[in-house]
Amino acid sequence: MIAREYGFASWPKLKEHVEASAGAADPAEALKAAVMANDAGRLKLALEQHPGLRSKLNDPLPDSGFGTTQLLAAVQQATKEMIDVLLHAGDDDFAAQILAHLMQLVD
Repeated sequence: MIAREYGFASWPKLKEHVEASAGAADPAEALKAAVMANDAGRLKLALEQHPGLRSKLNDPLPDSGFGTTQLLAAVQQATKEMIDVLLHAGDDDFAAQILAHLMQLVD
């Protein structure tokens, strides 16, 4: 009921919005949240609002185990929208890394 009062269809949608807004104060956290939520729209928005994040796409996720990178986390989810956002965000070397990760998943 509360979610609808604020214009959201469900409690999970309201919660997602609040969490995304809270993470927006720290660009790296906003990037991580978008990747972990497999939300291409949030990822694109974070990259547009904070262009400096483009150079961080292959850095380890904050507080992640085993040095998992933003790129690896996104590619493992392997959704077309996420991969498209990543391909357009990076340079040619970055695109090659994405394709290499995808090839590993296919093998």
